[in-house]
Amino acid sequence: MTDDQALSGSPSDDPDVPPPPSPCTVRGLSPWLGALIGLFVAVAVWGAFVVWYPWIRLPDDLAGVNLYSPAKMIAARDEALDRLLRLNPIVSLAFWGVVLGACLGVGEAVARRSKRRLSAAAAACAVAGLAFGGLGGWLGRLLFVGYNPAGIDSELPKALGLQALMLGTMGGGIGLAFGTLRQNVRAAAVCTVGGLLAGSLGAVLYVFLAASLFPSVITQAVVPIGHGPRFMWLALGSVFLGLVIPALAGGSRPRRT
Repeated sequence: MTDDQALSGSPSDDPDVPPPPSPCTVRGLSPWLGALIGLFVAVAVWGAFVVWYPWIRLPDDLAGVNLYSPAKMIAARDEALDRLLRLNPIVSLAFWGVVLGACLGVGEAVARRSKRRLSAAAAACAVAGLAFGGLGGWLGRLLFVGYNPAGIDSELPKALGLQALMLGTMGGGIGLAFGTLRQNVRAAAVCTVGGLLAGSLGAVLYVFLAASLFPSVITQAVVPIGHGPRFMWLALGSVFLGLVIPALAGGSRPRRT
């Protein structure tokens, strides 16, 4: 840099001299704010579960059907039960995923001070949460029905596999969408893997903590039974995903808009 450049404050043309920091440099969503968003989502989704779960219920005209009812009514009740047992996990995980994905997408856009990306970021993460959350619920139901180990010693592996499959699938999808917002292939790949692992870790912790704190809880249930276990399930999954995905995306490193 010449003396004239030093006095004037103009940037140097020397390629070996790094340019000064850009005033438009911003930070992405921080991991701790992501975890706070995850906790907020857990409370909101848990409240929705309290009010509306099960999302799909047995029709009133079939609720009183018993063994002495006409065969046609029993068949209709069994068909309705199969439908609600199949669809409720899908709706549960899809609803959780869309709310968590949308909130993390909004948090990322706001943290990067990008109003024009706000809708796109929220929509991308929400759609991913909806699709992969629903997929996770469907896979969890398949595993629940298709894998029936004999003996009490096999109950824990089934519960761990069931929850890890569901939350890992949802987390991987949200991580993929979140990483894509960085317009970086590496970030998308890392966030996908990180979301899968974070969701799985939250699921594993849920199974062990629920079994310890709520001895009567049925940990093999696709959607946890009871307000306490269900909130723990939502909180661990949401907080781990909100913490890990932004951390792996480099949320604390400066980014240019």
